[in-house]
Amino acid sequence: MRPSIVCEVDGSTESWAAAVVAVHLGRVFDRRLVLARVVDPPPALLYPDVRERQQRRQRAIEEGFELLDDVAAGLPDAVGQRAVVLGTAAAGLPALCREEGAGMLVIGSRQRGRLAAALVGHATARLASKAGCPVVVVPPHVTDRIVAGEHSRWPLASQADIATDTSPWPARRAA
Repeated sequence: MRPSIVCEVDGSTESWAAAVVAVHLGRVFDRRLVLARVVDPPPALLYPDVRERQQRRQRAIEEGFELLDDVAAGLPDAVGQRAVVLGTAAAGLPALCREEGAGMLVIGSRQRGRLAAALVGHATARLASKAGCPVVVVPPHVTDRIVAGEHSRWPLASQADIATDTSPWPARRAA
């Protein structure tokens, strides 16, 4: 099986940009796209009742799949698979990449600044060191230029082929 492209989305504009870039990379390299959502499991300290914790865990997974469905519906190409991962991105995404045999992981970057990076660390750097495959980090505010063909060195298809809506998330469906 050919390696897939895993793309993590979280509902932010930055992850929407990463999903758009992942679709185009999937076209260029003829790879299947796996959209992933990382969700935090409910903490045992806050939910000591096992049944309630399991219900909250299940609801978090369901909400993760709802988000992935919304993202997939707004992308120009079909998404091969959707995966919800419990835990942290630094632990869960590398495990998913290994499970999928991913050839690439695509993530968005918020670039919050030096102070935030010093206090919390660079999540992107931690993830890239554990991914086990190349990691494409899509910086904020570049997708419009990439999609419009401004960066001709990018191995994208023709401008007519890659033109797509890069607006933030499509409207959520009514439940």
